[in-house]
Amino acid sequence: MLKEYSSIFYQYLLNSGFNPNDYHKILELVQSVPKSMSARMQKENTYLLSKYVDYKSLDQFELNGACGYLDNENGMDIPTPTVLSGKYFPNKQPVVPKSVYGSVPTMDEFDAVVAFQDWHSTLYQINQLLATLHYRIPNNYFGFIADKKDANLNLKLGIYKSLLENINEHSPYKHELVHDAIKDSEKEIYLIRKKKEN
Repeated sequence: MLKEYSSIFYQYLLNSGFNPNDYHKILELVQSVPKSMSARMQKENTYLLSKYVDYKSLDQFELNGACGYLDNENGMDIPTPTVLSGKYFPNKQPVVPKSVYGSVPTMDEFDAVVAFQDWHSTLYQINQLLATLHYRIPNNYFGFIADKKDANLNLKLGIYKSLLENINEHSPYKHELVHDAIKDSEKEIYLIRKKKEN
């Protein structure tokens, strides 16, 4: 179901004005490869960074990325390579030399960051979104899908409103929080996006 939700979220992102062709390099955070928006974009200019990334899936989807996380002081934290490379132990989570999947981009190369949050690992996911603020990536697209009767919806919205305030303090562009109902369901979709120009 989560994979289906990530597809719905990506379609909403496109309908809300996001165009991957508008950006030089897009950083995606939080999701695994199959649930990622990068897998739907199929573009050279995306880079998926998440603790849920496995290198076999990166190969399968022909994506750039790494298993790691964004640190708000040191950029991308990717585990150092070991002999347990996917070529030798394909059934284990490999830690692969960076050269195998191209060079790791620097944070100043990214002009957009995207994330579909599923609230599965809330603290990790929120920390990843907050870490982007340190690098002042100008275009931010973060969101989630929630049940209309979710008892924690107000808490989640409070987190996103605070995140939005922080983004607007750090980005050269104004952002807004929008939402919509998902047709034929009890779900709603919420998205922080760069505000459309008039």
